Amino acid sequence: MERVHELYTLRWQIEIIFKTWKSLFKIDHYRNVTQERLECQLYGKLIAIFLCSSTMFKMRQLLLQKKKKELSEYKAIGMIQDHLSLLYQAIQKDTYETTKGP
Repeated sequence: MERVHELYTLRWQIEIIFKTWKSLFKIDHYRNVTQERLECQLYGKLIAIFLCSSTMFKMRQLLLQKKKKELSEYKAIGMIQDHLSLLYQAIQKDTYETTKGP
């Protein structure tokens, strides 16, 4: 019975991961595009998922260690996406100012 519980817990974690991918990364939304564009979009989303998931794991680990609080994967990824957009804007601004010249 314990083994069944372990397998069900693992299955539920996988369901949560796919829910996050579909909800936050829109991994299941594609328009009528060429195969090449579809592959580029899919690879881009998978790279974003990898980066966010790596950051999320560390963020959740630190929060648990320091504050003794847990944060759902869904909320953690949402927070990271919000902050990544700010980082992206800062990089764009710095790139523009660097290439603008004197």
